Amino acid sequence: MDRERIGPIFRPHRDGGRFLLFDGNLNVEADEGQQPAAGQIELRLLPKSELLAHIFGPAAIRHFFNEGEPEISVPNDAPLLPPIDAAFAKQDQGNRSIVALDEIQAGDLASASQIAFHVSGALNASLTPVAISGGARQPQIDFQFPGWDLVLAIDNPDLDGSGFSAFGRATPTSLPISVDGVERLGRWLFILLSFVANRELGIGPTCGLNAEGQVVWLDCGPPRLKLGKGVINWCTPRLVSAALPQLAAGFEAFETDEAMEVIVDRAIGYALAANGDEVIDVRIPIACSGLELLAWAVLQRHRWLIDGDARRKLGAAAAVRLLLKWAGIPTAIPQSLPALEAWRKKSSQPDWEGPEVLFNVRNGMVHPPKRLSDPEWPDGEELFEAWQLGTWYLELVLLRILGYEGEYWSRVRLGRSAFDLEPVPWLATTS
Repeated sequence: MDRERIGPIFRPHRDGGRFLLFDGNLNVEADEGQQPAAGQIELRLLPKSELLAHIFGPAAIRHFFNEGEPEISVPNDAPLLPPIDAAFAKQDQGNRSIVALDEIQAGDLASASQIAFHVSGALNASLTPVAISGGARQPQIDFQFPGWDLVLAIDNPDLDGSGFSAFGRATPTSLPISVDGVERLGRWLFILLSFVANRELGIGPTCGLNAEGQVVWLDCGPPRLKLGKGVINWCTPRLVSAALPQLAAGFEAFETDEAMEVIVDRAIGYALAANGDEVIDVRIPIACSGLELLAWAVLQRHRWLIDGDARRKLGAAAAVRLLLKWAGIPTAIPQSLPALEAWRKKSSQPDWEGPEVLFNVRNGMVHPPKRLSDPEWPDGEELFEAWQLGTWYLELVLLRILGYEGEYWSRVRLGRSAFDLEPVPWLATTS
């Protein structure tokens, strides 16, 4: 049977980056109490992520002269029909006041049988088009989270924030749907898709749909989003269709280990920051912090290091070396990083391998030099290779934790085609 086409609930204004989520009466609560007012809820992705309430008429004048921001809500009985493009014209008419919102929730989630979500940011994937109703085709991919069956669609992705790069549907394996469950689903989508894209992707707006496909619930805040493409990405567009379901299956462990979910979430945050746009001097310590966090968590959980005194005495580099041994990741300095090999020789430490050199370079950056008259820091080539190595380690450990057993694009071998992939290293150690 053919699938249904999946499309966005909300479409951008012709200028791009602006989406009307609601157009109708709002409840405006200020010092004089709660009063209805004509209004709109708008999501903006450009130039930054914002959720705004537009208040029209007398309520806008009252807000202008009052101190503080009023509380804005959507009436319980308000229809949640997606506004048409013409509704934007209201913002150019008469008195208007704008209130920034942290979040808006409206409607009746209990009557929803499915969740629709929107993804913004640089998610680029080469998905195989599947047959959909009406004889057409659409790029779609299926994957599962604990308690959810999901379908993700990508059509002509807008990677610059002017539109949504992807949108999907999540069907619970059991009802009813809870607010906590939807919030956790959104967090998992952010973790997974951001890691695949190597960039923070915005998740939202999120809608509850009833059996007829009508919007009966709405939840949105300013999504956590970083526009632009990642510097280097382990997951090339053609890998997404194979990698996404595998990584999503790895979230099964979080059902019984919520602490590890928080740790992986934080470590992926470190990986995204280490691959950001900041100067490389900042990104190397961030990558090392992510590795230290995972070493602390994984070595204890897998009982590679359970003695408290031994754990406290173990240096950061030694702990990361042990972490890499657990993961099946080579600890020797890759041949493609000659500046780090020269650093090891210059340090007169024949037993050092990649982790020791990485953390020694990190220490040379974050600690003051020995001589004020002749300060020395690692040079540009040494810094770049240390960044390559640290982020390579961090990505691979995260892939290992999530149970990935596929191919990836290695950042320690730059200057290659996106089609030049290799299997993750632990496959060689376990075959």
